[in-house]
Amino acid sequence: MKKYLILSVVVLVMISLSGCQFNIFTELDKIEIPNAADLSSKASSDPDGFLDDVNEYIDSESISEDDAAGVIGALKLVYGDATKPSDMTDDEWADVQEEAAVLAGEIAISSDPETKELVDNIVASLTELTDTTTGDEVLTGIFPENLTRDQFTAILNNLEIAAAAYEDFAASIDSDNNGIADVDAAVWLDSTEAGNLAMYAAIAMISTGIRDAADDDQALYSFIYNDDVTTIAGYNDSTENPLDTNALSAILDLAGIVY
Repeated sequence: MKKYLILSVVVLVMISLSGCQFNIFTELDKIEIPNAADLSSKASSDPDGFLDDVNEYIDSESISEDDAAGVIGALKLVYGDATKPSDMTDDEWADVQEEAAVLAGEIAISSDPETKELVDNIVASLTELTDTTTGDEVLTGIFPENLTRDQFTAILNNLEIAAAAYEDFAASIDSDNNGIADVDAAVWLDSTEAGNLAMYAAIAMISTGIRDAADDDQALYSFIYNDDVTTIAGYNDSTENPLDTNALSAILDLAGIVY
């Protein structure tokens, strides 16, 4: 686990040095979010137009915690096993599905203030790293203070939802499943957007991987808040690197990040 955490920090530092910044949202008037049924209906009948709507919701910071599940559920109708609209080419449909997955991941993280605070803490912590900083020091420093177990679990759940969406995105941009993004993959993303995506994806996937490596959420909670290292399975082992996944590698490759 210690090796895993240190490797996680290295990846995040490399992403930080790539110039990615979390400045995705702008201040606009709030938009009333439709109910889940209406969101799903729009996503099914006009997926491209639905993505335009979702981008407006995000830009205006209109998606609350209560709205997030409905919006993410509708986005899944687009990037899941949906049927390609007859008026779209295969490439156009791939772009729409990829964007839907990216938006789902972004919303899972940013719609919940505590999850977003965690991500912001990670970004802030990167500026304070030294060559003696250990991964466990970073991990114990990035979680908001005094979280209850329920709040802690909710954050991990949000990050896991985001990780799953990013894995779908990675599958689309890496047709050979070799951890290398296809040539001309996700051309709709500019370099700044790709960098932001890489940061979100790395944090979500790393956090989910750490969660999976622990015995359970209580063990991880005790490790972070009670400094109880004995509750983390394999903490002192230098075994397989759970970060070395094709999904994360393909997203980092897309953003031009080498680690």
